[in-house]
Amino acid sequence: MIKLARTPPEATAATARTPADPETALGLAQYRPFLLLDRIPQAVSALFIVAEQDTVVNNETNAIAASKALKGTATVTTISGATHAMLGAAATAAADAAAAWFAKYL
Repeated sequence: MIKLARTPPEATAATARTPADPETALGLAQYRPFLLLDRIPQAVSALFIVAEQDTVVNNETNAIAASKALKGTATVTTISGATHAMLGAAATAAADAAAAWFAKYL
């Protein structure tokens, strides 16, 4: 079981559209996936978990493109049927994919 550093408010489709707290708003404002890619050494592995039906972030121009630009091992895991909010079974599938990746690479 994965323990979160903090417990976020319960996710719903409505709350997924609006940043729930200043930390989230700041993170979204600073989201620039390609800014420091060249500084990530080849020895570093990266995992990108994306939602198959994401209408907020373009997976092709973000996670998939970033994974191809990295020098080291990069994995893109697509959660089938998931939307940007990754609710319910999608959240479980994403957590399971992350746990399996951590067990393999860390």
